[in-house]
Amino acid sequence: MKIADLEKNISESIYKQILKTNQIDENCMLLREAIARDETQYEDIKLKNYQTQNEILYHDSQLWVSFNELLQMNLIHEIHDQSLIDHSEILRTVKIIKRSYY
Repeated sequence: MKIADLEKNISESIYKQILKTNQIDENCMLLREAIARDETQYEDIKLKNYQTQNEILYHDSQLWVSFNELLQMNLIHEIHDQSLIDHSEILRTVKIIKRSYY
């Protein structure tokens, strides 16, 4: 999945927050550095399914979201509030997030 495809799922502001956090998050930086060194594992994380694109970290085709609780809550809120989602379907919200984010 390309970045342009991910942008369609959420508002520009939350998307930019995720990208910015992805670029400055310490864990994310360490993972990107390990990938750049062609390491197969970083601490207890196997890097087989991780890659970077334009200095942004992905797990498979999913945009990696930092362990920042506020950012994660904003993402959940944004996806949940989209008009295409029935607010009573929590599992559907989770599925949508899991398709594009890790």
